[in-house]
Amino acid sequence: MQTIFLVRHGETQWNAEKRMQGQIQHIMLNEEGIRQSRLLAKRLADEKIDVIYSSPQERALQTAEMIAEPHGLSIITHAGLAERTHGPIDGLSMDEFRKKYPKVCEEYMKTREIRGIEGAETLAQLSSRAAAAFKEIVQQNPKKNILIVSHGGLCKNIIRALTGLPSGPPDLADTKGDLKKPSLRQHNCCINVIKYDGKRFVVEGIDDTSHLEMEVD
Repeated sequence: MQTIFLVRHGETQWNAEKRMQGQIQHIMLNEEGIRQSRLLAKRLADEKIDVIYSSPQERALQTAEMIAEPHGLSIITHAGLAERTHGPIDGLSMDEFRKKYPKVCEEYMKTREIRGIEGAETLAQLSSRAAAAFKEIVQQNPKKNILIVSHGGLCKNIIRALTGLPSGPPDLADTKGDLKKPSLRQHNCCINVIKYDGKRFVVEGIDDTSHLEMEVD
């Protein structure tokens, strides 16, 4: 049985400020994000991991590097794991988004869709890209345990592709790993666990953040 660990990167200052990070490259982890990533690395240190993939964005790479260190593994970047781009909305705070594009923001808050903004990725495009990247990584690593470091939007859409859940909300409630709840919220440095027997994927855990309650060595 193959295990795939799908994790979200640690917190950045822009996360704390509720800014749309999108595909802006050089956003680094803040102090809390570094603490979270160290705890995530500690949690995964004894797991059998054969290969590590990451989004090419710095916040994901920083997280992946901390996880990779105890395993002695190099990191493979995959462009398909990058966060959703929101076009010119990337970099805006939610207040700025609301003021500059009020109608677009209103729809986004209801459906997570962005329409009529040049360069913004639709939910359908994001879902297709996320599923294709995940499929390619698994196919290239048969019978290997894989760790993937990506972003909230990508992680949600990979899980949706595997479970058949539709794109968009609900994703705001806190599941704390309970698969019976409909939410797919992805906290910083959460772990999602997926099992694959060569024929069928089974999502065994979603948004596990229990390791963040440990102490950093």
